[in-house]
Amino acid sequence: MAEVTVGELSHDRTFFGDIRQYGDAPALRSANGDLTFAELADAAERMAAGWGPGRHLVMISCTNTVETIVAQVAALAHGHVAILLPPDPALAGRISETYGPDVMIADGETILRESEPEPLHPDLALLLVTSGSTGSTKLVRLSHRNLRANSQAIIDYLAITADDRAITSLPVHYSYGFSVVASHLEAGASLVVTDHSVADPCFWELAGEQQVTSFAGVPYTFDLIDRGGFHDHLPDSLRYVTQAGGHLLPAKVVAWSARGRADGFDFFVMYGQTEATARMAYLPPGAAASAPDAIGQAVPGGRFRLDPVPESAEPGVGELVFIGDNVMMGYAETPADLAAAAGPGELRTGDLARVGSDGFYRWVGRRNRIAKAFGLRIDLDHLEEELVEAGIAAAIVELDHGLTVFAISGDDVLGEVARATGLPRHAIQVRTMSELPMTPSGKVDYGRLRQLAGEPVAQGKGPRRRSSEEAVRHAFELVLHRADAKPTDSFTSLSGDSLSYVELSVRLADLDVDTAPGWQHLTIAELATTARPRRAWASLDSTIVLRAAAILLIVLSHAGVVRVTGGAHVLLAVAGYNFARFQLGRADRATLWRSRWRSFAQVMAPCLLWIVAM
Repeated sequence: MAEVTVGELSHDRTFFGDIRQYGDAPALRSANGDLTFAELADAAERMAAGWGPGRHLVMISCTNTVETIVAQVAALAHGHVAILLPPDPALAGRISETYGPDVMIADGETILRESEPEPLHPDLALLLVTSGSTGSTKLVRLSHRNLRANSQAIIDYLAITADDRAITSLPVHYSYGFSVVASHLEAGASLVVTDHSVADPCFWELAGEQQVTSFAGVPYTFDLIDRGGFHDHLPDSLRYVTQAGGHLLPAKVVAWSARGRADGFDFFVMYGQTEATARMAYLPPGAAASAPDAIGQAVPGGRFRLDPVPESAEPGVGELVFIGDNVMMGYAETPADLAAAAGPGELRTGDLARVGSDGFYRWVGRRNRIAKAFGLRIDLDHLEEELVEAGIAAAIVELDHGLTVFAISGDDVLGEVARATGLPRHAIQVRTMSELPMTPSGKVDYGRLRQLAGEPVAQGKGPRRRSSEEAVRHAFELVLHRADAKPTDSFTSLSGDSLSYVELSVRLADLDVDTAPGWQHLTIAELATTARPRRAWASLDSTIVLRAAAILLIVLSHAGVVRVTGGAHVLLAVAGYNFARFQLGRADRATLWRSRWRSFAQVMAPCLLWIVAM
């Protein structure tokens, strides 16, 4: 690569520095015309010259436009450090405040700031937001060496040539989208630049007119294509399609692989992270039918290993660690980090994986997506896949109380999750949404879902604050396991007993329902109209207090702390009182006997069986 001088700094640490060699070949194609490689190099040189002498920290708010790509080339080809951001003014403000860039580009305007420049490591080339959240000021530090290694690996295994023509189907600030730009321009291939979504017919019209040979997508991309029925719009010129940015269900891998074989294109499943300059593994297209659950093999120049982890006792499963020249220099969280040296060149991905007899690696789940509830270990990613197979589209997060399921389609979501996990229904909260929140890179925004899960269910507004009737009915459903509960039902009519009385009264209190004596005889609709202000001291049912005191005395006696007898007798008295209160008061003889048998089955039968066994 030719040596480039920026101010007094002389080095060969640049990227895109050789694109002028492709001359008059088209580099960027758009609705406004074509830009050759020579013209692209000239435009980038003029832009960089306008920033003045020295090496700059250049913040670019990216859109899928020719202007953004020219700015990216200008920064990287002339030895500057680029920060690529989505077009989010709030995030740009936080990044600017944290790192103090001296060049800021947004909406076609360039702002130069006179400030004391932060020291920059000579190898540092690119700063990207982490894939987990676009709201964080934590950045991934990538070097020129990282960019070259990643682009060359992609060019090699996709066999990209100057005859290829990709389309910007992903945001160019996103590591995967930027890697498409980088690998194609480095190979002398051209890019069709558009900000249309794959769900827009205009996107496919343009792809057909420009005879694109490839497009890239995340799982959400293929969901949009499937949902919109755009399969017939795929251009005949397609040579390959790539997928990364999340785990694609094996059934979809098989379907897209078969579509590719029928239509004459290859379907590449890939695996990567921003921290590895986008890509670490790929599955050869010929293996998609036989290994649709695999992420494949390491990209050229890289290798994997599996390290054991305490989260999984499953044989052969460990944390996936990648070693290669495309592994980041490290993270930046403060300006001082921009001058820090590179890390060890290996990446602990945080993903659990195994390797099969075919030599392909298979993703098992995320270490931080293993929920622990009621003594059970639950892989949330696999649970989501099980729900898809059951016809339920949902995303799941864990909070202290258990799981919150955000469902956009499907029947009996609560029952299906309970059956799949073994969790009690009251540990599962189901919320319905028309669409899941997504990050700008097309991934489910689990950070936003965790925020929503921690917020109370919105209550209706009116002249008087009232608990949602549906929220009260849902509490009845969870505690009494009665999905058929209606607004006209009450605790007693639904055959509630003393075991569920305590839990339901606590849940109703959390909903600000007035659980004054006799609440168990009120209907769900009537309970929903009761409201009471939150008080520091809330009234408790006397039997709950007696039950707690009796249990405490029994435990203390068995522990040898005190010697107080009679705790068991108090429990028996409370049980008898509650039996009379909940069961004997029913006028309907048939209902009364059904309730008695239910209590017998729940309490007396297990006790008698245990006594006989002992």
